[in-house]
Amino acid sequence: MNNISGILILVFILISYSCSHSDQITQEGKYDEGERMFYSERIKWEVKVPEGWVITSIDTLKSQFRRGQDQLKIDEAKYAVDKTPSMQNLIGFKRDKRNSFTAFLEPYNYPKSQFDEYNRLRKKNLYEQLLGQGVSIDTSWMKTKVGEIDFHVFQVDVLNKDGDNFFSQQYYNTQFENQILTIIIGFDSQKTKEELLNCIMSSNFED
Repeated sequence: MNNISGILILVFILISYSCSHSDQITQEGKYDEGERMFYSERIKWEVKVPEGWVITSIDTLKSQFRRGQDQLKIDEAKYAVDKTPSMQNLIGFKRDKRNSFTAFLEPYNYPKSQFDEYNRLRKKNLYEQLLGQGVSIDTSWMKTKVGEIDFHVFQVDVLNKDGDNFFSQQYYNTQFENQILTIIIGFDSQKTKEELLNCIMSSNFED
């Protein structure tokens, strides 16, 4: 179970792209541009994209994944990284390079009782990779609920040379039968963090 999710390696690959109407924006679900609402039939999840945020294309996310692998020089044998990961991108949007929201599904083929351990190993692997790159970071972990759904939350704070925080990401993970929903938010201000947290907490999972 020593697996690192493909998207986790993207933590500092900050590429600025926009999404044209011809770009594919989701691999599962549908997006109503007028209502700015995304809905996943598979997990019965609805989330609204805030005004002023730009949808991220699937091609952009895949490009970031490849660059993340190359830059972090992942040990593929040790971390079981798949160069063509089987994740399904749900919805992504951004304001700029450091402020973003990404949600995706990936397979989970272990018993539900092992989910806590699975998350612990993912966090450990990510932490080791970033330290190995000489990135100064601080981390924290908690559990929270979105509606009635339990999530693991792992936060990474990137520090500057003076030890001050200038960029953060939070990873939200929960299990749906044989798959995992991961939501990643990136932010560089408390105001943006609150806006993205409101986006997550106001999203809806049907019974």
